[in-house]
Parts: sequence; structure tokens; C-alpha cells
Amino acid sequence: MRYLIIIVLFNVACSPQYHINKAKRQTQKAIDKGAVITHRADTIRDTIIEVIEYTKNDTVFIEITKTIERVVTKKGEVRYITRKDKRREYRKEKKESKRDFKLSIQDKKIERTEAKAKNKNRSWWIVVFSILILLLIYIYFEANKKINRYGK
Repeated sequence: MRYLIIIVLFNVACSPQYHINKAKRQTQKAIDKGAVITHRADTIRDTIIEVIEYTKNDTVFIEITKTIERVVTKKGEVRYITRKDKRREYRKEKKESKRDFKLSIQDKKIERTEAKAKNKNRSWWIVVFSILILLLIYIYFEANKKINRYGK
């Protein structure tokens, strides 16, 4: 019965991977809300072993006299951006985007006026060329009428 309870608890309990993923999601949420993590927390394990070697009857013996284990933990630094900073950045971005939008509109107006100026320079050539073609067609039909009238 005792083993059955242990087996059920192991099957129902959360896995370590679940908690790791949850911590990653929470960290990402904090970053999205404005947290700036300068460096991550770090844990360093340092083990110092003191060894004494001695020889007895042509045999080398190694004896461990002292084991010192040290754990150094370096905590991460988290800095949050205040709402005032976010507002300033937002206002600055908004002003820049408005300025860029106005500049783009001005650039488009300049392009349109340049295109119109080019079209005006070409338009009189088109008018002159079309008048010449119409005049040639008129002369051709008039000449055909006279030839047909006097040719019969």
C-alpha cells in the first residue's frame, strides 16, 4: 500500500521541467513589461581537497585529510523601467513618427510636382505631333476626293 501511494504521487506530481518552463515564461513576461536583466544568477561550487602522500614498504598511499566545499552564489541584477520612462520614450517615438510621416508626404508632393513638370514639357510635343498626323490624314483624304472626282 505504501509503495502504491509513492507510485501514484510520482505519476501525479509536477516535473522539474514544468517549473523550469514556468520560470522562463515569468522571466519573459517581466522582460516584456520593462524589466532589464543585466546578468543572470550564477552558482559556483568550489571543492578543495587536501591530500597527503606517503610511502610505506615501497607502496605509495594517498590519504585525504580534509575536504572543503564552498558554494559561491552571484545574484542577478534586475532593473525595471518606470512608467515615466516608457511615456517619454512613447512620446519621443510618436513625435519622430509624425515628423517622418510629414517628411514622407512632402517628398511625395515634390515627386508629384516634378512628374507634372516633366509631363508638361512633353505634352506640347504630343499636341504638335498629333496635329501634324491629323493634317496629313486630312490632306490624304482631300487628295483622294479630287483624284476620284476628276479621274472619272
